[in-house]
Amino acid sequence: MRAPAGVGGEVHDIHAGPAGDRASRREVERGMRKPIEPDRANGDRREARVAEPDDLHVVGKLTDQPDHELRDAESAPDQSGVDPDSHSDTVERRRPLTLAPMRPIATARECPWCRQRRARVVWVEAGYDYVRCRSCGGIFSNLTESEYARVRHNAWDTDLPSDSALAFYGAARERPYAEFLRRNPPVGNGRLLDVGCGMGFFLDRARSSGWDVHGVDTSPAWVKHANARLGGSARVQCASAEDADLAPGSFALITVWDVIEHIFEPIPFLSHLRTLVAPGGQLFIRTPNIAYGYPVYAARRWVLGHDVELGPTNHVVYFTARTMRDALGRAGLRVGDWWVHVPPQVAPGLAAKNSYACLARALARRSGGRFVLGSDLDVMCAA
Repeated sequence: MRAPAGVGGEVHDIHAGPAGDRASRREVERGMRKPIEPDRANGDRREARVAEPDDLHVVGKLTDQPDHELRDAESAPDQSGVDPDSHSDTVERRRPLTLAPMRPIATARECPWCRQRRARVVWVEAGYDYVRCRSCGGIFSNLTESEYARVRHNAWDTDLPSDSALAFYGAARERPYAEFLRRNPPVGNGRLLDVGCGMGFFLDRARSSGWDVHGVDTSPAWVKHANARLGGSARVQCASAEDADLAPGSFALITVWDVIEHIFEPIPFLSHLRTLVAPGGQLFIRTPNIAYGYPVYAARRWVLGHDVELGPTNHVVYFTARTMRDALGRAGLRVGDWWVHVPPQVAPGLAAKNSYACLARALARRSGGRFVLGSDLDVMCAA
């Protein structure tokens, strides 16, 4: 993620209906956390329950498999004695997050991967849905492009970045940037392009490591900050990667730090970046790993009652390792190497986060990329 919602940036007509319906869905969603008192008059000693949204099934474990690989499992008898596809009035607060997915819907937009319109809702937030495509397993926000353009909100939309944004994009990322650049010194023609470069913190460090740096970003205010940070050299263009004046095949390395999750159509975006990579060059992508984020956030939300956000109006697509491979393949790219860099250095629990990143890195390396369980996906790829 480019940033938490409150810090900024990190995005469309939805099937929920007009604003009034959306507001009612917010009330339903809040109702999920309202305990229903046990029937003490009848001696009912069961655990407190939380109400389930009337129009959705009980949320279950997010799986990376498309539905055609799950049909046999979904049709098998449920050993718990509960029909996973039935509408129940309530759900146990402590029930494990391994129930059936929510009911199928026709989506407001085509799947960014396979262009299908059949999906299952896996997360509801502020009246917006995240859905999982029943065909390919891709996770995306169920918004049309026009609504995304209308409702998106990010830190870089403001003229003056807040102190928290400066800290999040600057000091908090010094360690992962340094780690990355140690592993990737200048090669080839030495030209590096950072897509979505923000205020230029990574470009500044890359230049100190010997790279000939260039950047693009769509925020006029942040482009101004970036060029000032780079000494007024105008190395950063205020444009999207598709619209910028960039020569094909001219960059030895292109980096995309926490940007692709904000791109409404990620595969055409990746296809265009492929044309900018020089022969023998590479493309690096970092993006949140929903295979890690979903179970962690679901447990915090439904088990612990925390008010957590996945950000459907900021992060319009989410990737797992498998759906990232799929997207790269559709764009004519191939995975070269999986890595798990440490996350932005933000407390609390920083030592635990860094230790987990080291363990996840070892697993990704030993498994040849079959098990990528870090909080972020860090992938180097080539044409």
